[in-house]
Amino acid sequence: MASLNKVMLIGNLTKDPESKFLQSGTQIVNFSVATSSRFKKKGSDEWQENTEFHNVTVFGNTAKYASEKLKKGTTVYIEGSLKTDKWQDDNGVKHYRTKIDARVVSGIKNYVSNTDQPDSNTGGGYQSTPPEGAAPTNSHNAPPQQENVDGLPF
Repeated sequence: MASLNKVMLIGNLTKDPESKFLQSGTQIVNFSVATSSRFKKKGSDEWQENTEFHNVTVFGNTAKYASEKLKKGTTVYIEGSLKTDKWQDDNGVKHYRTKIDARVVSGIKNYVSNTDQPDSNTGGGYQSTPPEGAAPTNSHNAPPQQENVDGLPF
C-alpha cells in the first residue's frame, strides 16, 4: 500500500530556535511555528481566527541555517513529515507529542503589496518573495495564477 507523510507550512516562529548538539556532533534545532486561519462564524458576519502551534525539529545543515538565520517572529516555509514521540512518565502515564521533522526550512521576507516595503510580520496584505536571487513581485506585476495541471488536489 502506498502512503505519504508530507507537511508544508508557512507561519511565524513563536520564539527563538533552541539549538543543541548530539555526542556525534550533529546539531539539532527545535522551534515552534504558529499558523492562523480566519473563518466566518456560522449564522453571523463575525470573523473568528484559529491559531495552531506546530513543534518543528531540524538536523544537520538545515539546523545550522535555522540557528543562525531565524528568530522569533520570522515568517518561514517548512517542509517535512509528521513524527509522533511516545513516552511514559514516572507515574506510568503515557504521553504523545506530534512534531514536524523538517527537511526544508526557508525564511520568507514579507512585502506590503502596494509599497514593496518590508512589513512587520502582521500577516496583512503582503506577498512572499520568490526564491533567493529573483526579484520580489507585488500585486501590480504578479504572474497570473496557473491552472492545476498535475492532477494533485493542492
